[in-house]
Order: sequence, then C-alpha cells, then structure tokens
Amino acid sequence: MNPVASLPVVLLGATVLVTTPAMLWTRSPEVFMLTMTGAVILAVAAWAGSLVAASALLRSRPVIF
Repeated sequence: MNPVASLPVVLLGATVLVTTPAMLWTRSPEVFMLTMTGAVILAVAAWAGSLVAASALLRSRPVIF
C-alpha cells in the first residue's frame, strides 16, 4: 500500500479506537471532541513518523527488484 494513501486508513482507525471508549465513558460532547482531536493529532504524527522511517530505510540500502 502506498504510504501516502494510507493516511485516511490510519486516521479512521485511530479515531475509532480512541473515540469509542470516550463515547462509552462520557456523555460530555466537549470531552468527546477533545479526545477525537487528540486521536487525529496522534494518528497524523504516527503516519508522518512512519513515512520518515520508511524513507530513511529505503535510502540506506538500494532496492533490487
């Protein structure tokens, strides 16, 4: 899978995993939105980190097909 194309999948997965417990544990919309915002920020940071790691790995050794 193309790493750039995987961003929506990462965002969706992180949002569902983090916000589902938040919806079950609290009924406050403010807490829910704060939790969802945090999930999106963490997902984007993880996705960017994986891109950096993948590009460093690909640069370190030649890829032979």
